[in-house]
Amino acid sequence: MGLANWLTVLRILLIPVFVSLLVYRQRGPALAVFLVAAITDLLDGYVARQRGSQSRLGAFRMLLKRGVKMRDVEIGIEYDLFDRKIAG
Repeated sequence: MGLANWLTVLRILLIPVFVSLLVYRQRGPALAVFLVAAITDLLDGYVARQRGSQSRLGAFRMLLKRGVKMRDVEIGIEYDLFDRKIAG
């Protein structure tokens, strides 16, 4: 497994960490994890293009991962808004 795939795996593993930090209202650390995930997103695409290791599976996995990450961000924001409405 190449470097680009390892970066993708790292980013996928960061998703539950990010959501957990949002749920426990750790916004600073959640932002840091999100930024690390964003940087690995940029790096894995760059590495794959530079090494010529782009694949259809990699492109599909990238779309899937981005969808999951955005869904988790939306859930975290909705949870925070819901919690604020309940707490008053």
